[in-house]
Amino acid sequence: MPPQWLVRFLLPGRSLAVDVELFVDDGRPVVTGVAVRTTVPTHPDGSPDDPWREDAKFSALSLRARDLQRLPLAAFARAARAIVADPFGEEGLTRAVRALRGKPPRDRGPDFYEALLELNKTRSAADIARERGWNPSTVRVWLHRAQKRRRAREEQGGRT
Repeated sequence: MPPQWLVRFLLPGRSLAVDVELFVDDGRPVVTGVAVRTTVPTHPDGSPDDPWREDAKFSALSLRARDLQRLPLAAFARAARAIVADPFGEEGLTRAVRALRGKPPRDRGPDFYEALLELNKTRSAADIARERGWNPSTVRVWLHRAQKRRRAREEQGGRT
């Protein structure tokens, strides 16, 4: 069956789009396909008539398997289903925002944990999670790790 809907998500800061194709079966949206496409970035000084500008440069973006693996495709599919089920409702928009935020950063080195501890001085783990769009239990685990790292570092510093 050909798709009746196409919901496109433009990934912020990247020249990628995720297209989710759907059709409605017995009042229920069903995903028939997901495509990840590269897009052409527009020029900041472009106009609606000529968004790319003649002097704009485009270099082809190659997608690696690792890049695709890190995309939350299931989250995009859930958001698209919610949008098609109720185009003017808030659930689809909320799910789309969550999907576009993506996963927390993978480079969780010492600086990440220190910054998290600093944030935790003025905010609760739940507040941090809500502001960043992260899972609250994950933030609590990170805070626990950060405190453990800090204690270990302080113990090593005291032995010398």
